[in-house]
Amino acid sequence: MWRRIKGIPVSLAMVFMVLLIMGGVVMGNRNALNRASVSVWAELADLQAQVGDMADKAGNYLKLAGRLGIPDQEMKALTNAQDAALRFANQSIRSYGINAAVKLNEHAAALDEAAMALDARIRETQQSVTERNAVYDDWRIVRLVETDKDAYNQNAQHLRSMYASLPARVLLSGIFPPLFK
Repeated sequence: MWRRIKGIPVSLAMVFMVLLIMGGVVMGNRNALNRASVSVWAELADLQAQVGDMADKAGNYLKLAGRLGIPDQEMKALTNAQDAALRFANQSIRSYGINAAVKLNEHAAALDEAAMALDARIRETQQSVTERNAVYDDWRIVRLVETDKDAYNQNAQHLRSMYASLPARVLLSGIFPPLFK
């Protein structure tokens, strides 16, 4: 065996060693990116669960509006937003890829806008004020708040800066979910 190794030209052995070292660097960089991306996807999954909670709480507005005799057509926007958000919340966040944060934001905004429109309509009736206040307080708790988005943005920005600092970034793909604005 040693005779075979001694027969290899030194320059070829050096090239082989350099390739091994470069391969190790690339693999180490890939592993570092994978570890950092776990927190980004975990934050997105938490935010997705929050959108599911928002969709569940939207049902409270719909029940109250139904008891107050508000016509179905005025509840349609919230019903549609609720259905879409529940479908979104029940799928894997990773299935949305780089559009995950955008879709999440769209569903949360649609739910919030429709719920606040129905809330305004419920306030106009001037009935069941304490029940409306309880529903509104529940809604405020589950809303997608800026601090939740900030935690995601911080992790996503860390992932992006890590990618930018890696020596082997040219050999690794750099597709990251967008930041919330």
